[in-house]
Amino acid sequence: MRKPKGDWTDLFLAFRMLLDPRKLWLAFEGIVLSVVLVGLLLALFASLHSLTGAPATSLVTPDALEGQAPAGGAAAAQEPDVVEAVRAGRLGDAVRATRAFAVGLVAKAAEEFQAVCARRGQGPLEKVMALWSCQALMTLVALGLLVAFVLLFVWSYYGAAIMRLAGIEYALGDRIELRSAKAYTRRKHQSFYGPPLGLAIAVFLIAALTTLMGLLVWNVLVVFLAFVGLLAIGVGASIVRDRTRSAAKGLAACAVGFCVLVAVLALIVAMGWRVPYVGEVVLGLLSPLALVGGFVAVVLLVWLVFGLPLMAGTVATSDVGAFDAWSRSFHYLFMHPWRYAAYALVGLAHGAACLAFVYFVRLGLEGVAFLPLSTGAILLGGQACEPLLTWFLILDHILLDLVFLAFVAGYLFTSQSIAYMLLRHRADGTPLSEVHLEPRDRERLVPPTPPPQT
Repeated sequence: MRKPKGDWTDLFLAFRMLLDPRKLWLAFEGIVLSVVLVGLLLALFASLHSLTGAPATSLVTPDALEGQAPAGGAAAAQEPDVVEAVRAGRLGDAVRATRAFAVGLVAKAAEEFQAVCARRGQGPLEKVMALWSCQALMTLVALGLLVAFVLLFVWSYYGAAIMRLAGIEYALGDRIELRSAKAYTRRKHQSFYGPPLGLAIAVFLIAALTTLMGLLVWNVLVVFLAFVGLLAIGVGASIVRDRTRSAAKGLAACAVGFCVLVAVLALIVAMGWRVPYVGEVVLGLLSPLALVGGFVAVVLLVWLVFGLPLMAGTVATSDVGAFDAWSRSFHYLFMHPWRYAAYALVGLAHGAACLAFVYFVRLGLEGVAFLPLSTGAILLGGQACEPLLTWFLILDHILLDLVFLAFVAGYLFTSQSIAYMLLRHRADGTPLSEVHLEPRDRERLVPPTPPPQT
């Protein structure tokens, strides 16, 4: 590899650095594990819908939202059952049923969202409540959050290890051992997934507080009593625990107080007690806080989406924690946005060209190897061997797809590692060769300084 110049042309080194079996193997492991875990999540959700008698095609439809009877009852009865397919050992049918569930869930969620948005004469709060009642949409949101967490957890290990390898190779022009990169990533795993997860939790809390503010319009008396009651439960449980010197009795008092509070609030709702106009006035006075909270949530989302590679690059090249990952990514993203955008565009353009070449090689390999193989086997062996050969060809086709996805994932992490070090060099003046090395790596890569001659 040529010596880095310290400018945007160094991004063209990403694909050459990716042609390293260790990086490609890490990316391949991450792709396979991600596909397996996401597939298991989809199968789990499909099984739960089958066990509860609510398959994907019988989820809430736009007709049901408008008060009409859902159509397609016969089609829903014929939907493949994931649980039955697994019990019978028909894995192919289970995979097809899981895929049908995923496609049906996305289609129903889109229909529900369009139906709610198309309603006229409803305020924003009413539309939000209608969206909350959409079964398919909420199921898709829950599934999406779980998938996002799984992918974050998986690639905080494999992607971070790739960035560790690429960062040291770019900085020093030498390579560390694969087991050293894995050991460092395991030691810093929490620092890799912690910062983006913290930002996501902050966005969720802001959204939850804004939603609680919206409940003031529904019944300000219930919201006020719930707030006061929770404070009273916390204080009472602390007093019981201190006087009895028993954490179990304090927890029991907390549980009893919570049950009493829920019963009182349910009674108020059942009796229809509410204070008119007060909730609207209070919410109107607090609406500027909602605007501020929305602005903060948008900034955090932008930071989370575009600053995620910078957080990973910070931890991969420096022995730091979550706070430094937050501070550096925020500084580089919002203080140097145009430079960061330029690096990202150059990396994407170069990656698109290189990965297009890889994909054409993959198509050529499939055409040159698989087509003569399948044709010759069918001609020589007859139709008896065709089903078994078809399964092997399908597995080979999936393997080629996984290898191509490994190239895509590996290039993204390698390119982002170079972009981070260039941005760090331009923003802070940090030398490109400055990178954290573990003691074992330092002994191997950095020659010892000879003693001064007397």
